[in-house]
Amino acid sequence: MTGLLACALDLLLVAGSALLVHQLMLPPALPGHGLPLAWSDTQTMLVSFNALLAVVLFAAFGVYGQWRDRSLSQLTHRVLAACGVVALAGLALLCTPRLENVPTSWFIAVTAASAGMLLLARLVPGWVARRLGRAATRTRTVAVVSTRAHARNMLAQLAHAPGAQYRAVCVYDESDDAPEWLHNVPVCGNFRDFAGMVRARAIDEIWLALPLADQHLVRRFVREFRNDFVDIRYMPDLRGLPHLQCSVDKVLGYPTLNLAVSPADEYQLWPKEIFDRVAAALALVALIPLFVVVAALVKQSSHGPVFFRQRRKGYDGREFEILKFRTMCLHDEAPGTVTQARRGDPRVTRVGAVLRALSIDELPQLLNVLRGQMSLVGPRPHALAHDELYKNLVEGYMHRYRIRPGLTGWAQVNGYRGETSTVEKMETRVKFDLFYIRNWSFWFDMQIILRTPACILLRRNAY
Repeated sequence: MTGLLACALDLLLVAGSALLVHQLMLPPALPGHGLPLAWSDTQTMLVSFNALLAVVLFAAFGVYGQWRDRSLSQLTHRVLAACGVVALAGLALLCTPRLENVPTSWFIAVTAASAGMLLLARLVPGWVARRLGRAATRTRTVAVVSTRAHARNMLAQLAHAPGAQYRAVCVYDESDDAPEWLHNVPVCGNFRDFAGMVRARAIDEIWLALPLADQHLVRRFVREFRNDFVDIRYMPDLRGLPHLQCSVDKVLGYPTLNLAVSPADEYQLWPKEIFDRVAAALALVALIPLFVVVAALVKQSSHGPVFFRQRRKGYDGREFEILKFRTMCLHDEAPGTVTQARRGDPRVTRVGAVLRALSIDELPQLLNVLRGQMSLVGPRPHALAHDELYKNLVEGYMHRYRIRPGLTGWAQVNGYRGETSTVEKMETRVKFDLFYIRNWSFWFDMQIILRTPACILLRRNAY
């Protein structure tokens, strides 16, 4: 309901801003134009378009998400970015014959006022809530029960967390070589002394950051403090498990740790789906002249077809046929073998070398995006033979296919494109891919898309 109310409020703010600006600009007319500013149906249509597009973009950019513990400056950037897209789309509409009579200055004033209202509606309540929250929130004291290495990591995170609401005051470690202090926090090695300290100092919370195998210790602490008003939190130490996408859920009422699941459901991915299809369709239409020229050059460069086709894995490991402009001379390879292109590879034609350096050979994959087999942004799909090679050598390699593969990705804009000549290079690329999957958002996609052209032009890893 909160999301629906926020959408409704945004629609009202855009409409209200438009009416306010219109009234302020009404007497007597736009300076220098002599045009009366009577409200017209075309203006109603334009304001409605602005409002609806703003709501859609806010949802896509994550503006309607939870911002309690996140940066207001980041929220500001997302709101302004969405409003910028709305402004550009509206200016494009003003060039159409039906809207050519709408004054551009009126539209700019309405758009600027709407952006200001939408931004203030978020920043002011957010600022007030944080000020009140800081005044009302008391730092809670915490006793940490964990293995020494894990406790050290937790204490370091607590010490460097901005605006932390928790303060560690004690660590429980019953090992024989336990230190007296850990990150300037006293260490207690006797269970009775620890229980007495928790009660004497009225510690607010006990964090049980223990391995899953130590459930007997969990039961011991819960039983000891069953009559005390201290909060006990169980934070399983999962460092020994090969989890790829750890999150907490409930299945049939059972608390569930998701160790390897798809990162987002279809509802969360709908902005990405819509953007992929629309952007791919528009790009294909705009690139028709380039495709014709490149096709002719490829055909002239060497004998063979214009397009290179190869089976690759897509979402959930489903195979599809990827498209590229052919950049190599026709050649035979042993079954199940795919040799990566190397610097100075004699198989690459002169035309192909240019296409590969500028990644123009990848543009036909816009058709794969249009078909729903790929996305504009995502982990790059590799040849099936490489999948078989690396899936048992690189941890988390196949988890990359939990989402649709992309034309560009987080690994590529960080310089990891082209040949992966060693297992270490592939491991690094996979780490970037998994980071993208864990932290996906529509806004993250936009950042990667905007960085891609510069990365292609400035880095020469593809050959």
